[in-house]
Amino acid sequence: MNGKLQLGIGLVSVSMRNELSHTNETLTKRIEMYFGSPTSAELLETWRNRANDRKLPLEYILLEEFEWVCDLMQNRSPLPYEGKDYSVNLFDSHCAIHADTDGVFFSPPVEFGKYSQGEFTYPKLILQDGYLRNKENVKEFPLTDEIIEKLGEEYQKFFHFKFIGFERLPPK
Repeated sequence: MNGKLQLGIGLVSVSMRNELSHTNETLTKRIEMYFGSPTSAELLETWRNRANDRKLPLEYILLEEFEWVCDLMQNRSPLPYEGKDYSVNLFDSHCAIHADTDGVFFSPPVEFGKYSQGEFTYPKLILQDGYLRNKENVKEFPLTDEIIEKLGEEYQKFFHFKFIGFERLPPK
C-alpha cells in the first residue's frame, strides 16, 4: 500500500440505482476500509494504560478495541417498517443513511480485519461486496466511492480510529 491507497472506479451516480448491472465487476469486489491510529491523544493514553495494566502490547489493545466495536455493530435489533419488523444492525443503518435510500436496506456482510504497514498492524473493515440489499435480499443499491468515503468518515467518529481510505479488491 506504499502509504497511499489506490481508489477504485470513479463515482457512480446514486440515481443509477437500478440501472447498474448486478454483474458489474467493480461492485462485486470486496471493499477493504483502512483505519490508522486513534483519533485523540487522550484515547491513545487510555488504551496505553490498559495495555500496561494487562501487560499486553499497545497494538494488541488497539486491534482488540476496534474488533470489539465491530462486533457490537453487528448486533441486530428490530426496525418496524410498513407493518413488519426487520432485523438490522448499525452497519445496515449507516449504509442506508449515507446512501440516502428509501425503505429498508441491508449492508453487505462486514467483518473485522487487519493489515500491516511497515512494522505496525492496523484495523480494517471488510465488506463482502459493493451492494446494499433490499428487503428481498436482492443486490439493488450500489455503494459508490462517494458513499464509502462518507461511511469511512462516519466510522472514524464511531470507532475513534482515523479513516485512511479504501480499496476494491477481488472476492476471496
